[in-house]
Amino acid sequence: MDKQEYAARVAWLRRYQESLRREKALLLEIEQLRSRAERVTRALSGMLGPAGASVDALPGCVADMIEAEQRLQGEMRYGQNLRREITAELTRSLRGKEYEVLCHRYLFGMKFETIAQNLELSPRWVYRLHKKAVCKIWNSTDLSNP
Repeated sequence: MDKQEYAARVAWLRRYQESLRREKALLLEIEQLRSRAERVTRALSGMLGPAGASVDALPGCVADMIEAEQRLQGEMRYGQNLRREITAELTRSLRGKEYEVLCHRYLFGMKFETIAQNLELSPRWVYRLHKKAVCKIWNSTDLSNP
């Protein structure tokens, strides 16, 4: 297997963790939008904040929150589908420590050193198992659409 094919397989496996990162970013965005809506509400009610807040600002804040929550729901569905797809391929192709290494790495997002500690292996052995396992997957799977 050449380096380009190996890199494509690893990129395919990384998609789930990338989806989780996008979920976290959307959660932060929603938190900021909610905070902004609360500030506008307080300003409008005269409790705190500067006087003269625009009445038009609140519906915009709410609309932005709803849109961000819809994007989050879509990303969560996408992530669940990715997890199922990756898990199915790993289950089909691997057994034992190879399966555990790739699950820990790409489904749980662990670093190689942490995987080595959890599986009571040397980091060097985990790297070897990782490479061997990545080479075993996709005997029949099309990677043209990662």
